[in-house]
Amino acid sequence: MSLYLIDNPEAFGGYRPRRANIAYSIIGFPFDSTSSYRAGQRFGPSSIRRASRYIEFNSLRSGIDLDEAGGLYDEGDVAVVYGDPKETVRRAIDVYKALLDEGRLPVMIGGEHLGTLGALASMRKLDPCIIWIDAHMDLRDDYLGCRYSHASVVRRLLERFGGRLKLFYLGVRGFSGEELRVAEEKGFEVTTSFDVRRLGPEMVSLRLKNFLADCKNYYISIDMDVFDPSYAPGVGNPEPEGLSPTIVLDIIWNIIDSRLVGFDVMEVSPQYDAGGITSVLAAKIVVEMASMHYVRSKGSI
Repeated sequence: MSLYLIDNPEAFGGYRPRRANIAYSIIGFPFDSTSSYRAGQRFGPSSIRRASRYIEFNSLRSGIDLDEAGGLYDEGDVAVVYGDPKETVRRAIDVYKALLDEGRLPVMIGGEHLGTLGALASMRKLDPCIIWIDAHMDLRDDYLGCRYSHASVVRRLLERFGGRLKLFYLGVRGFSGEELRVAEEKGFEVTTSFDVRRLGPEMVSLRLKNFLADCKNYYISIDMDVFDPSYAPGVGNPEPEGLSPTIVLDIIWNIIDSRLVGFDVMEVSPQYDAGGITSVLAAKIVVEMASMHYVRSKGSI
């Protein structure tokens, strides 16, 4: 792991707790080499870290102060190779395998969504169900001639998991006809942003609970473009008619439990971020999700 991690002096939350006291490991993924529209996601992890220093770690939903519960340990950044997405993914896999072997719960911040391929590819033995919270399906076979692309992450996961992927799309609204056909053929559950507004968070939460009923464990991936651009303008591929932060966090609160084996918050592009609000929201989501999991798992994983 030490080969492919770069220590970051600007730790999440502004400090590092004793590593042995907390199981949550922050990993930055400063990569944007396959970005197709608004690049700059390589600066996402550092921007999220800066924002995290000025938000409260006390969660109204979970009822705990995450600082008092131990906090989050910032491991640093994956040592990415700009221009080589395949090698970068391989390095992310090595980092994740080392953390999982220690029994830690990894939390990736980024950085283009390609990082999630590395995170989940390291978990093949766990065979996690996946909740994909995103404006896009990321299910293209290739994009602009690149098979290791932020737009092809789920397609590459299908190959690595031998076609047995169990995945729930939440908040999608920008995808091709081909992507929808593949999702239907593979039996993925699709709940669009329009469905969320029509059904409401309680009904959507019920759908997710039914999806997770037979899952031994699961992983949550959040692309910040799932939120309407009015809430999160600083993303690589903004898509109108998105969700609100409160609805997304309410849904997660309704379903999160001790089976969670990892999560990520991706695609922050700071130079397009009016007032830094996307980075602040990303940092808040990390705090809220870690707090939720801590409470539901009684502080242990």
